[in-house]
Amino acid sequence: FFFFFFCICCCCCLCLCLMESTTGSAVVVASTEHVDDVGGGHGNTVASPPNAVFFFTFALICVASYVVGKKLRDLFEFPLVTGYLITGIICGPYVLEMMSADEVSHLAFVFDVCLAYIAFSAGAEIFLPEIKPLIRSIAKISVVQTIIFMVLGVISTYFFSSQTPFMSSLDTKQKIGVSLMTAVIMIARSPSSCIAIINELGAKGPFVQTVLGVTIISDIVVLVLFAVTFGITKVFFDASAVLSGEFVAILLGEVFLSFIIGYILSKIIKRILKSNGERAEKVAKKFPYFYINWWLPYLRGRAPLFRGIGMLTFGYLVFYVAELMHVHLDLGLETLLTCMTSGYFIVNTPKVRVGPHLYLNLRHRMHLALDTIGAIIYVAFFTLIGLGLNISIIPDVFSIAIYFFVVRLVIMYISSALGGWWGRNPSIHNNNSYLTYMTQAGVALALTESIKQEFSEFGDDYATTIIAVIVIGQILGPMMFKFAVRRVGEANDTNAGKGEGDGKAPQFSLHVWWWEGEEETPEDTEEDGNVTFVDESVRIEEAADDQLPNIPEGEGVEVVVTGTD
Repeated sequence: FFFFFFCICCCCCLCLCLMESTTGSAVVVASTEHVDDVGGGHGNTVASPPNAVFFFTFALICVASYVVGKKLRDLFEFPLVTGYLITGIICGPYVLEMMSADEVSHLAFVFDVCLAYIAFSAGAEIFLPEIKPLIRSIAKISVVQTIIFMVLGVISTYFFSSQTPFMSSLDTKQKIGVSLMTAVIMIARSPSSCIAIINELGAKGPFVQTVLGVTIISDIVVLVLFAVTFGITKVFFDASAVLSGEFVAILLGEVFLSFIIGYILSKIIKRILKSNGERAEKVAKKFPYFYINWWLPYLRGRAPLFRGIGMLTFGYLVFYVAELMHVHLDLGLETLLTCMTSGYFIVNTPKVRVGPHLYLNLRHRMHLALDTIGAIIYVAFFTLIGLGLNISIIPDVFSIAIYFFVVRLVIMYISSALGGWWGRNPSIHNNNSYLTYMTQAGVALALTESIKQEFSEFGDDYATTIIAVIVIGQILGPMMFKFAVRRVGEANDTNAGKGEGDGKAPQFSLHVWWWEGEEETPEDTEEDGNVTFVDESVRIEEAADDQLPNIPEGEGVEVVVTGTD
């Protein structure tokens, strides 16, 4: 039943996407015809191409983007996202003109799906048991960094506004609003980049644990602060709006509503993650053709893919519902905060009992589902960002991007050193930790794109400038991160990468089950053909305690662990 329900939801979302794009195309055509009629001209009406045409063009660009990203990584050790952005820029409306700006705008639903994935991923990294041992130090550093960034970030952005093309024409209130949002984006980091570099170095120790904890916590801080500053800035740009106590109360209510809906969404997604073919035997008897051609492949490895698609389906529905609420109820649902909250509640759920002595680790299942679809999502997201960049203004904003990068580096050093001193961390940690916080990626780009879409007065120039800062950080940040970890002495390059398919260590998978009593044995279970795997196979090098189920304790309980190549 749940599988069919999932298929119906996917079809509904696809229909909503196509309806939304078709409506946008119809508006463009009608507007063009109206201009021709008023002007009395006889020019031809230029309509947007059919949805399938430019969507297929976008798919081809994404394939090229994936290839270019891998080549740049192999040849120059550039991050993959840099190659995706470059490909998008080259194929965009300002270079090869493979897609026009109007066609790119019709792909807004792709952007929403990617944002849902990024928010889910951010929430999935907030696993309390991992950050609990160093929570005091992490909390102190996070508080100090947030306060100093909001103060110095606003000041440095505001007083440089006269030299910034996209801010020079704004009034005082509007400059303050833009400075607030910029300061929040400066706080954002990249947990995925942080985790990737730590794994690459094989780094272990209190330094990298603290850095990872602060990086993960920053996602919560950034999304909450952005929801507030974004709402305040919209008031500053609306001449009829007034920043009153009632407005602040509504804004806080919208944030609280986002948390509530995120919690409800987590309940729904848990049902998707729990689905594992428990009714396969009944399905095989009633629908043998469907079972052989569809259900068996699903059970043999496609389950994570289906679960990931199901998560994105409901993630897109959040954005669609938010749009309806904004149009009909004049309420703003913070979609990124909603999806992040959902991811947080899912990964911090205790192991779920799904049968007699059978438990599932939802955190592992969610990460596996996200990893399965992650490559496609990141290619589409960063390519779409590149397609929308106006590179004609890059020469004008490059010096400004350098200024913002240097300002962020200085503020990061001050805040990290003070926060580490307050947290009583070793001085060598305090003097080097700022180098590990310079990488930015998904969340920062998502917030930048949200500003671009909301504020037409300065959005294009602003997005190009901030994305230039992010790209600089994405290129220099990993090198700075590695330098800091090696300087502190927690890098273990000789053991890094083992078990990653490089031939340095054998690869195994773990399958776990257990039984109680003397009657149920592994032999009996195998003969009945009812061996129930606790979860998908787990690499033995990655099989941490949190990835394995809670094993019952007591007399008469036995455990069997098997490994296969």
